[in-house]
Amino acid sequence: MAAIEFVALVPIMLLVAVMVFQVGLAAWAMTSADKAARSAARAASMGRNPYAAAQASLPGNLQATAVTPLGSPGGHAYRVTVRIPKVTPLDLGSVHREAVMPEVGP
Repeated sequence: MAAIEFVALVPIMLLVAVMVFQVGLAAWAMTSADKAARSAARAASMGRNPYAAAQASLPGNLQATAVTPLGSPGGHAYRVTVRIPKVTPLDLGSVHREAVMPEVGP
């Protein structure tokens, strides 16, 4: 009887494990987008290409779907959008993170 109960619980346990992994991927995408936004703002404050800096700071196969400059007096602000990777049919969409860096003077 215990074997039947175990067999019935295995698919549920696997589903929970996959969903936890999906949430972990969402958190990873969020922290990566935060780092990419800081890199974009830092690059812009130093006169470099913010789009290239944002993309270069993203790990693995994450891609910045948008790198948007935001108005910021006395500095450089950027919003980076990253699509959350999927391992389930559930689409969690994208995450957006913003960062501001002060203007670097000569």
